[in-house]
Amino acid sequence: MFPMKPCEMIKYLPHRYPFLFVDRIIEMQEGNSITGYKNISSNEPYLKENFQQKLFFPETLIIESMSQVGVVGILSQPQYQGKIMLFAGIDDFKIYRQVFPGDCLVTQVKQVYFKNNLGKMKAVAKIGEELAAEGFFSFAVVDSIPDKD
Repeated sequence: MFPMKPCEMIKYLPHRYPFLFVDRIIEMQEGNSITGYKNISSNEPYLKENFQQKLFFPETLIIESMSQVGVVGILSQPQYQGKIMLFAGIDDFKIYRQVFPGDCLVTQVKQVYFKNNLGKMKAVAKIGEELAAEGFFSFAVVDSIPDKD
């Protein structure tokens, strides 16, 4: 099953190109932790220029990539397959460095708390051994998205 390729990940994620920000899942301990990565290439449409006119991967997409790894970790568990994961919030999130084309953003997500379909995960993203970002995600797992009515 590992590495888990995008064609397998899309069973658990509603995202498709260009909004799929995980290339592969490389390790998973069901109910505990998951590790995946995103290779940043120079031809991706969402790259931005910084003040030095260097292209970089936007910080919001670093957070999105990290959360997508966490979603696969939860929704790939047999008891949650076919369900939907709702993002409830982020806490204590820090971005330590910009991510540039040519970088491989490796994310490890660990479950901190999960009870009654509500939970919290800690996510850490690195480029090599250098910390790029870290923080906590809160989430809910539901059968379907409730109607507004």
